[in-house]
Amino acid sequence: MGGLIGLGAPRPSMRLRTDGHIVTKDGGADHTEAMSALAARRLPGLDEADGYVLKGRSPSCGLFRLPRYASDRPGERTDDQPVDREGRDVFAALLVETLPDLPVEENGRLNDPVLREHFIERLFAQARLRALFTADWQPRDLVDFHARHKMQLLAHAPDE
Repeated sequence: MGGLIGLGAPRPSMRLRTDGHIVTKDGGADHTEAMSALAARRLPGLDEADGYVLKGRSPSCGLFRLPRYASDRPGERTDDQPVDREGRDVFAALLVETLPDLPVEENGRLNDPVLREHFIERLFAQARLRALFTADWQPRDLVDFHARHKMQLLAHAPDE
């Protein structure tokens, strides 16, 4: 994503701060606004996507457990160690907020066979559901879809 906001390659190391800002490691440049603008441009076109894979452990597009560093607030550590590992990048956060039903995963997590199978399962179901709703469908078509995916739906939302 760094290249999409005008950063060259190689780009300076970036960090996610506890206040949600994405800054260069030396703190000299804040790229949060550029990343938010990129998300605003890219997200409307993703409503036709069946899924999205993000680059894991990246402060510019990480989805899970990104290290967050102090934001110079009183009481926060100011050393070079992360405060926690609870971060999510600006683009990833806006993606899952805007399209909560879209299957989204990090590339490295797809090496886990269970997570990969779950993601692919959701991709195909999403594609079939999108195809259903873009066609001239009838209520019986939705009932057929539900019957076809009943076990998958129960496996992922047993209380519903």
